[in-house]
Amino acid sequence: MRQCLEDFCDSSGKKVNLNKSVLFVSPNIIRGKAQNLSTRANIPLTMDLGRYLGLNAIHGRVTKAHYKELVLHIEKKLATWKTNCLSLASRLTMDQQEVYLG
Repeated sequence: MRQCLEDFCDSSGKKVNLNKSVLFVSPNIIRGKAQNLSTRANIPLTMDLGRYLGLNAIHGRVTKAHYKELVLHIEKKLATWKTNCLSLASRLTMDQQEVYLG
């Protein structure tokens, strides 16, 4: 695996920062083998892929719940934008459209 990463770096001119890297393996891999691979590659093993572009990296079926936090964040930004940038008449018009569109 490390050789593959080194070949990629040599070919692309890019560098992989192993200090920022983690190893995620399938839940079907025996934990002992995963830990052995992690130790040999000198890359810490993780059970969580974390976040990417503000969303949790998902390793399963995607549901509405996965996007709930993102939708709430966007709604909050839009509410702030409406308050700060629009006149009272524009806000009322926008609110009426939201009621109409439901």
